[in-house]
Amino acid sequence: METIIKNKKIAIIIAIIVVLGTILLGAYHQSVSRYSSKIAVQIDNVEKLSENNFAPQNHVNDYGQWIVLSKNANNKSNLFQMIKMTREYDKKFSKDESEAKKNEKKITDEVNNKWIEIYTQSMLKASESESYGNKITKVWRDAIFENYATVNGKHYTDFKDAIHAFQTQYSNEFSELNSFFQDNIDSANNLSELIRIYFPEKSNRADDLENFAQDVFNFNDEAINPSGSYSTRSSKLSELDTKALSSSKTVGMSF
Repeated sequence: METIIKNKKIAIIIAIIVVLGTILLGAYHQSVSRYSSKIAVQIDNVEKLSENNFAPQNHVNDYGQWIVLSKNANNKSNLFQMIKMTREYDKKFSKDESEAKKNEKKITDEVNNKWIEIYTQSMLKASESESYGNKITKVWRDAIFENYATVNGKHYTDFKDAIHAFQTQYSNEFSELNSFFQDNIDSANNLSELIRIYFPEKSNRADDLENFAQDVFNFNDEAINPSGSYSTRSSKLSELDTKALSSSKTVGMSF
């Protein structure tokens, strides 16, 4: 009798263990399923972040390893590893998407503002160069065809002396123009580099900007530092002016 009672108790205990085991196993599988879904979403987010040029730079090198470990945990249904990886995501990467959006807006605004600045300042300075260039052309013409040219109250019969006198009179202004257009090339190159890093799909716009900066530089150089002969002066300056104007239309005020 005692043996029967003992066997019944054992059977009950075994049944309880089996039931508890079934419950726990079911709970484990539910947890695995829940974390599997969660980590799949997180893996997708991190994969997108790893390809996002605006993602925080301090985490860029961590994305790849996290993705590998998380996929491995998910494939093997390793609950404890999945929990670890989701916690690491929450701790390190959960705010990266919002940070990437902030960075994108900041850099986009920076590029747009600098683009407008380069364009508008280039056009204003090129207009100054054109004005001085026209005056140099007149001085050159007067010295040849009007017997003399008047520069700063003095008469010059030699066109070279007349042009030199004009350049001396406006040496400060010309120095500022030369410095501006050289710095402008550097600014355009720096901005173009930024564009190629963060907006590779618009690298052609970076090329447009660099060409524009070079074209207005060339126009200014010829306008205030004339080369060749008087007979080629107008055509050469006009050619450079046309090229700079064409570049300006290509660039425009908007990135």
